[in-house]
Amino acid sequence: MIKRAFFSIILTLSFIIMNAQAGMEYYLSGKKNFNPSITTPGEFAGHEIGELHLTHDKLYYYMLELDRLSDRAVWEEYGKSHEGRPLGHLIISSPANIANIEKLRLQHLDLCDPEKSRNLDISNLPLFIKMGYGIHGNESSAQNASAIVAYYLVAAAGSGID
Repeated sequence: MIKRAFFSIILTLSFIIMNAQAGMEYYLSGKKNFNPSITTPGEFAGHEIGELHLTHDKLYYYMLELDRLSDRAVWEEYGKSHEGRPLGHLIISSPANIANIEKLRLQHLDLCDPEKSRNLDISNLPLFIKMGYGIHGNESSAQNASAIVAYYLVAAAGSGID
């Protein structure tokens, strides 16, 4: 009888632990304040990150949502997959940089030209970082991670991120 009760308790606890889902506080614990007007990936997808795989369509529409909600993000589509799905990237920066993104892009291209780059003052030129999150459609961890990082960079506020 005691063995059966003990086994039942262990089984119940195992079920609870296995079905517990981490929210954004798990991934971003101890981080900055977040803009409440920016939708989290879980709110948008209808499930927490890690609970289910974030499908391509949910990720794509979430990136469009971040573009719509924030002046710190802009979605740029650069092509289609062989299945016709949109491919693109979310550009995240300060509102001032987003407003001048084409000018900044051209200045960075000048760095590739030795004739132009030797005379460039790069002290005020922002750093561009391309964060690629997987190249295959079935890399679920890459898609899930990209949604969390995009949310953090768009919604976080504070001295280190502003």
